[in-house]
Amino acid sequence: MATFFYFCIVNEITLIGSGNVAWHLCPAFLSLGFSVSLFSRNTAASKEFQDKFDVQLIPGIESVRDQLVILCVTDSEIAAVLNLLDSSNRVAYTSGTTELNSLPHRENLGVFYPLQTFSKARRLDLFEVPFFIEATNTYFAQELFDLAWKLSHKVEFADSGTRKELHLAAVISNNFTNFLLTLAKEYLEARNLSWGHLGPLVRETVEKALEIGPEKAQTGPATRDDKNTIRKHQEMLSPPLKEIYHLLSNAILEHSKHEKL
Repeated sequence: MATFFYFCIVNEITLIGSGNVAWHLCPAFLSLGFSVSLFSRNTAASKEFQDKFDVQLIPGIESVRDQLVILCVTDSEIAAVLNLLDSSNRVAYTSGTTELNSLPHRENLGVFYPLQTFSKARRLDLFEVPFFIEATNTYFAQELFDLAWKLSHKVEFADSGTRKELHLAAVISNNFTNFLLTLAKEYLEARNLSWGHLGPLVRETVEKALEIGPEKAQTGPATRDDKNTIRKHQEMLSPPLKEIYHLLSNAILEHSKHEKL
């Protein structure tokens, strides 16, 4: 289907929330010439934003009128914040899981979802980050699409169901992987071994998976049905890593058409 682009005349954006997502969106919008205002209940975080960026702090959420508002808050806070905002505002939230029709009805409500992990301590190139857009009406959806297009060259419309599936896959690939790396780091440090030794391996693992596909990149004792090595590894481990190793090894064995442990 052809995509039609409309001129986006918004030049002021209000961010609500002072977490990692807002920390990255704020300078990106400022660099494009937008005027950015911020509301956060966290006084220390608000001060940090004001010291770092050219933003105007808003004393109360009820004072926001006729603005494009982007909610960078947790999923559990979205509905409550929406109920406090004046109906004249056009509001989008950045959640990957909250369904649009599960929230209080508004004429202009949408989703501005960047599929990425954000941390204040690490810079990101938003131009490479996929953004997924949804809204209660076509015009607001297009406005959000045009805004995202100013930040990234990877922008798509996606309904709530698709967005939830993407978010789940993101949790598995990012959060679960990061937790496994945390356990590996703790295992090494407990034995006075350097976590840095795994750096080249981790980089190659990710780069190879992206280049040829993770299913083709899979190696290791479970893939080659080396149960002798698997059992030796399990003898070296203690909970919770021992249980996780057993569970994942069995999953890989089954996926590789081998008999499970």
